[in-house]
Parts: sequence; structure tokens; C-alpha cells
Amino acid sequence: MPNTSQVGARLRPQTQKQSSTRNDRETPMLLDNYYYKNLLSHKGLPTVDQELGSDPSTLPFVENMAADNGYFREQFSRAALLLSENNPLTGDQGEVRKDCQYVNAS
Repeated sequence: MPNTSQVGARLRPQTQKQSSTRNDRETPMLLDNYYYKNLLSHKGLPTVDQELGSDPSTLPFVENMAADNGYFREQFSRAALLLSENNPLTGDQGEVRKDCQYVNAS
């Protein structure tokens, strides 16, 4: 007969270690422009974020955000306000797209 610690070990759910990564390793608990500074230092996570600092069409925006924390805060506030005013469609009025670029097939 197995001892109680063996039974307990079998009954506990098997969990995998979870790893996480912060996009801003310098000041993770502050609302500041270090995310953009990290992009310019080639420390962007995930890769799609790093591409913001590599693409000629978005690089000037990243440079402005990285250079001026006040500008970053103004733009962040502006974006938050715009998102709060967005009235998403719900129920039969809208859909969750499988691919954001295309309307789902009927």
C-alpha cells in the first residue's frame, strides 16, 4: 500500500513552470517611455514589437516616444481616451474575426 505522500503527489495536478517576460525590464511598474527606449536598443519583445523600431515608417514615432517622456504620456492619454470612446459592436451587430484583416465567411 502506498504511503500518503505518494498518493498526495499523484492527486496533485501536474503543472508546468510558467515563464514570463516583461516588455520593459528597466521600469516595469511605471508608466513611462522605456518600452520605446528598449526598442531603439534592440531589446523589443516580441519580435513584432521590435519591428516597430526597425521599420522606416514607424521608426520616427518610436524615436519621438523614446526621446520625450512627456510626449509619450500625452500620446498614451490621447490613445486611452480614444479607446474609451470606441463603442464596440456586440451580439448580432458584430463579430470576433478569425483574421482581423478579413470579415469572417458566412
